[in-house]
Amino acid sequence: MDTKYICLVLLILLVTIIVILTYSKQIVDYVEKFQDCPTVEEVRNLYLDQTKKNHTESYKLTETSQCLTPCPAGSFINTNNSYNCEECEIGKYNDDINNFKCKPCGKDLDNLRKLTFKTGAKRFEECKSKTDVKNKLKSDLNKSELDSFYNMILDNIMTVDHTLKKDDVIEKSQKLILDKALETKNLEKQLKSLENKLSEKYPSLKF
Repeated sequence: MDTKYICLVLLILLVTIIVILTYSKQIVDYVEKFQDCPTVEEVRNLYLDQTKKNHTESYKLTETSQCLTPCPAGSFINTNNSYNCEECEIGKYNDDINNFKCKPCGKDLDNLRKLTFKTGAKRFEECKSKTDVKNKLKSDLNKSELDSFYNMILDNIMTVDHTLKKDDVIEKSQKLILDKALETKNLEKQLKSLENKLSEKYPSLKF
């Protein structure tokens, strides 16, 4: 083999070794830095790549910012709100760490969407059917039956698209209260009329 070629190879190897020895600490630091506290974008790239596992440790917003606590199960990293960690809404859950979305509970056997009793559900088992929700609502209200208002709320929130909005709740509740008030007023009128008739027929009775 040509001596010049051997010398060139040896020179390249020597330079490579020198570079590695010189920058080895920086390389190790960078690797450890990513492993321990990558940026949120790096965490998101891992999340989007279905072939890789989620990063489950601390992360930071930028290269220069401080590390943040991992976003725990039951919550998600909200990309629309400064990457804040927020609890899953009712009807969703998250059993992973540092997820960017919560998982929907899906539907029950009656094709109604399942709900969770509170925000921040960590397991699929926390997703409940309409019967479960209804029984808990009855228990919380100490009622054997639910009145029309709660049934109306329940029927709407169990739909797939959440057809009932806040304004609807206010409007419908006001109408229900008004109906109940009118019903009571009507009963009072009927009672008064009955009292008058009885008083006329039996003067000795006093009301």
